[in-house]
Amino acid sequence: MTVSPLGVRTGDWVRLEDDRVYQVEDMRAYGPGGRVLHLRGRARPWVMTHGERQVYRPVDA
Repeated sequence: MTVSPLGVRTGDWVRLEDDRVYQVEDMRAYGPGGRVLHLRGRARPWVMTHGERQVYRPVDA
């Protein structure tokens, strides 16, 4: 599904520019309309700014 930063949930999966898919473990607010995502298997947090991005959400979520 395609979501804004405010629509991202813990447990979602997101594909980054390195073409790897990471699961969202935790997140923090980043100014108006943005999120800092802490991703499982990635050492540094990733900033999702305003705009929409495709995420993969488990069916049972």
